[in-house]
Amino acid sequence: MRIFIFRRAEIQSKKSAGKAYNQFNLYDPIFLEEFDSICAFDVLEHIDEDKLVLKNMYKCLKPGGFLFITVPACKKLWSITDEFAKHRRRYSSKELKEKVESSGFKVLKLSYFMTFLFPFIAFSRIVSRSTFYKKLNNTDFKTQTFTEIEIDPILNQLFYLIFRIEAQFIPFVNFTFGSNLLLVAIKRKD
Repeated sequence: MRIFIFRRAEIQSKKSAGKAYNQFNLYDPIFLEEFDSICAFDVLEHIDEDKLVLKNMYKCLKPGGFLFITVPACKKLWSITDEFAKHRRRYSSKELKEKVESSGFKVLKLSYFMTFLFPFIAFSRIVSRSTFYKKLNNTDFKTQTFTEIEIDPILNQLFYLIFRIEAQFIPFVNFTFGSNLLLVAIKRKD
């Protein structure tokens, strides 16, 4: 089984139990119907022409091959952290589904996640945007970004446990809101 793993702006294909990797531009695929699965975790939001990349992923998959995608969601959560990470966008479920289906895929699963943590994430983003907070932290772009994502270790452990609980529901439930999206699709065999 050959699996393609997309990470950020590069593609890595695992061969021979991890001894060899291939990298190429997502806009210019060199493989045709080569892979059983493609994983693109937190990739599409960094790419200007995400529709083109999805079409190229479709071409790289064998018929019946699977596509696994995660992306940031909820445009209202846009913050300085997204800018620092060089995100181009945050997706809605409708937008992601339309782009994936227009590339030829059949969507099997589409769910938000980070749902149980959403109130904490939203609160964090609201606080980081407030003028009071900015006056208190009159610092540069990078410092503001790291201040936003800095979490107390005990609180981080609590959030991790909450996320692990939510993860138990993902196979059975499609959440209707959250800070991220998970999509599983298949390349039609016809």
